[in-house]
Amino acid sequence: IVMTSRIAQLFTRSASRRFVPRGYAYYGKLLAAGALSAPAAFAWCEGRVPGDDGLWHSATAKTKVMQSKEAALEVVREVERWQEFIPWCGKSEVVAPGPNGERRFAVEFGIRVGPIFAGDRVIYEMEEKGNVVHLRSINAPDLTYADHLEYIVTATEHPEDTEVHVLLKCHARRLAYLQVWKTLQGPLVQGAVACFHSRLAALEDTSVNVIA
Repeated sequence: IVMTSRIAQLFTRSASRRFVPRGYAYYGKLLAAGALSAPAAFAWCEGRVPGDDGLWHSATAKTKVMQSKEAALEVVREVERWQEFIPWCGKSEVVAPGPNGERRFAVEFGIRVGPIFAGDRVIYEMEEKGNVVHLRSINAPDLTYADHLEYIVTATEHPEDTEVHVLLKCHARRLAYLQVWKTLQGPLVQGAVACFHSRLAALEDTSVNVIA
């Protein structure tokens, strides 16, 4: 634990040095929170994965909201409600918990036209540590386009706002699938951020109405 803490401090303190790749401070925080191991933190901040076969990919998004850290993370925690505000989420629901009580969810991502569905049904397991919510896919054999999907969401509250940082890690089954994702990544990430803001605003309005 002491060694991990020291490595995390090294990441954070070195972030301002020009020779250190961008992202060290962020991954140092994840390392300190226990969301990443030290080797994984070093690898991801450099945009690679140990034993990389060319099919791994990571994407990040950062936004600021006026709501509290708890309100921001609650939108992420309520995976079963994603279908209500994310257009490309056809269905999301709670499923049986893990052997140690881990929260698990089934989420359909893709496009449905009548009886035809192009996408995947992903089973996510959730873990929380401090201000970090970690979602990891656990049904790799059932997935068509990727055999690993992972979201790490960090919310940091400041006096005037809350900064939310999302890291997506995935491993595509084929290079063609990865290339398609890279093409769609920009619009999808921007759309997801817009949905996140809209959901937070809607929940805030509902809370005000209930109090009134």
